[in-house]
Amino acid sequence: MANNFDGDIPEDIVREILLRLPVKLLLQYTSVCKTWLSIITSPDFISSHTHRALMVSRIDPTLLAIRVNELILFSRARDGLTSNNNHSNNLLVMPRLFGIKPFVINSCNGIICVANLVNHNDLFYLWNPAIRKCRKLPDPPRRRSYRYIIGFGYDSISADYKVVRCEYDYSRYFKARKVHVYSTNADCWREIRPTIPLEYSSWIPLEYRGWRSKRADIVVNGVVYFDNFDELISFDLHKEIFGRIPLPSSHRLQLSKVLDFEGAVAMVFGYIGDEVGAHLWTLDDVSGRVTWTKIFSIDADPDSYLWLKCYLGGGQFCGRITNKKTDDVYNILYNYEKKKTKLYRNDLDDSTVLTGMIHTETLVSLGGFEQVE
Repeated sequence: MANNFDGDIPEDIVREILLRLPVKLLLQYTSVCKTWLSIITSPDFISSHTHRALMVSRIDPTLLAIRVNELILFSRARDGLTSNNNHSNNLLVMPRLFGIKPFVINSCNGIICVANLVNHNDLFYLWNPAIRKCRKLPDPPRRRSYRYIIGFGYDSISADYKVVRCEYDYSRYFKARKVHVYSTNADCWREIRPTIPLEYSSWIPLEYRGWRSKRADIVVNGVVYFDNFDELISFDLHKEIFGRIPLPSSHRLQLSKVLDFEGAVAMVFGYIGDEVGAHLWTLDDVSGRVTWTKIFSIDADPDSYLWLKCYLGGGQFCGRITNKKTDDVYNILYNYEKKKTKLYRNDLDDSTVLTGMIHTETLVSLGGFEQVE
């Protein structure tokens, strides 16, 4: 490695240029000279680069998907929902350390939380595939139930990544039995008492069937949201307090997961009965009162079942439609601004399932991270 970069470019200009480069190139450029290594590995640069990457992701996001039969995690651009494309350059192969059936919980600031949920002895990992580093979390208390919900997110106030696990008891009508929270700052699990009664809905979306666990839907502004059939369960990662939010109306049909729409919690609902149409609603705080607001209509084919999984930004949603007559399933991209829908045949032999999870590549490295292949 050279001691200095041979050039007359001021260091602050070099820094601004480097901030605009992807992680893969930055890792390569740490070998250019000591000055570049110092810039790229500094906490201030990593923080600024992460912030910029997250802003760019709002415009041009990367979607995570899981190839179920191979348990391989890979990213796809917005126009790559069909498995016929060559995605070999984007494959994110999970380390064998994660076990046979790893369960992807969420991605936050480039960190993916992965769990191995076998035989009640849960194992959790925080993994940044861009820098090929991982950290195994301390073992949580042994689970006694097969029903549980897990969330992962970032508490920006305390600069702390947290995992929350809600365990439900069969004998008590699926009421929360125990809640444990892991904090990277404290590096331990703590049991907390829910501030409200928590009940687990017996209704499970299609994408969770076959699992006895359920991941949180989204994290918005440091709050984790779980879809619980006729309500949302919220968990403030900083205050560590639960909340319950009723959905707009019981006569509406849910047509989406809980979505992060331009930084707001949102859901899509249709009507049950004679009325037709689908609409996106956002959860808003009006004078300290939480309320749902209908924002716009969504074109919905009356001959198909619609299910939207993720908002990609730029007016585009990804999801799936199922033909009511033939049961044919298609992955879709729907642009609500242009009122256009792109269909991608879901090949059952490929067994590709979109998770509806946005992932942003970053340089973020946590204490205890170790290199993995």
